[in-house]
Amino acid sequence: MRLVYIVLAHQLPEQLIRLVDRLEGPDVRILVHLDRNMSDHEVRIIRQGLVARPNVEFLPRHRCAWGAYSLVEATLEGLRRCRSLTFDYAVLISGQDYPIKSREQIDRYLAGLDGASLIHNDPFPVEFWHDGGWGRIQQ
Repeated sequence: MRLVYIVLAHQLPEQLIRLVDRLEGPDVRILVHLDRNMSDHEVRIIRQGLVARPNVEFLPRHRCAWGAYSLVEATLEGLRRCRSLTFDYAVLISGQDYPIKSREQIDRYLAGLDGASLIHNDPFPVEFWHDGGWGRIQQ
């Protein structure tokens, strides 16, 4: 199973490095977006910890805020990069996510989907958000 992980990271450098350790495997590409709000020190730790990994690539950085369109911009950086890659599934996660299943279990699960995509979405405006969510896009 060829996987691309798009990882949006904004803190905890050591945890991000452990996450990459857990995700790595044959046929895995990891695209890392480092939030521009991260300190230079945190960015240095991450880059030094991941420098020798040919399957890890850093994406152009954006300054992100929780629930803001800037997170979409960061995600789009990863999706743009995916256009030139060959893969079976792309997985969007945060730098604070951590898989509780083994790589083999994840591969089996995705293979069982037979190419189907898994995206949760709600029609806009979202009924259960304040003002339907309009405040998230009208800035």
